[in-house]
Amino acid sequence: MKLLFSCNHKGSADFNEDVVDHHQNTAWVIDGATPLFFNQYLSEENDVVWLVQQINEQLPRFITDEKSLEEILITVLDQISQIALEINPALKQIHHYELPTFTIAMVRFIDQKLEYYVLGDSGILLETTEKSVYITDRRLDTFAEKHQDKSQTIRKHLNTRDGYWIGSLDAKGISHGLAGEYNKKDITNVLCFTDGYSRLFELYKKMDVTQMQFNETFIKDTVSMIRNIEEEDCDCLVYKRSKKSDDLSVILLENER
Repeated sequence: MKLLFSCNHKGSADFNEDVVDHHQNTAWVIDGATPLFFNQYLSEENDVVWLVQQINEQLPRFITDEKSLEEILITVLDQISQIALEINPALKQIHHYELPTFTIAMVRFIDQKLEYYVLGDSGILLETTEKSVYITDRRLDTFAEKHQDKSQTIRKHLNTRDGYWIGSLDAKGISHGLAGEYNKKDITNVLCFTDGYSRLFELYKKMDVTQMQFNETFIKDTVSMIRNIEEEDCDCLVYKRSKKSDDLSVILLENER
């Protein structure tokens, strides 16, 4: 695979809780879920930032073709959990929903396949020889619709069978991610992104995913479009959302066939 473009832009909140990176034949974006309970157990300022940065740093150490993307993530989180317990042995007594969580989208070119893994509302767009394919996890949205304006109630149901699945230190949700594969020869380009970018077609509906162009200029233009929309609607009145702008990360890859 060839890296064509990547970016990571902080939103209007105090911290950037996104990361984006690649290593060897694997690429990923990770979006930390903004904390609702505001206690910090692992860092002085922001446990979510601590977790996503730890995952980003540890992933290259454990990437191997011998394990699935799911297995790699579980191994990484096991390692980070050990580090976290060394920092704060009292973590075992903390409610699981008070600890940091994240969404992730990963792809890997291996053998003659393009493998993908998505957990949470980060997403992947594939440019195939026939059409664009959009992959994302809508289960959190579906659950949230039943509990509107009750964010803490929603968070308390993370990684439970009557709730939704998400990334966390204990890795309980990882086995419930959406995983699959495509024939490598059918793939031209791949775009992975956090939900700060998918607002373009999910919330703002300024274009359809079938209109996506997989090149750096187009991606930069759409990022600018998103930020302009958010600046014009800075009070979040036209498009209902919790903050003016979200962290936004994308990575664009070319299949070197």
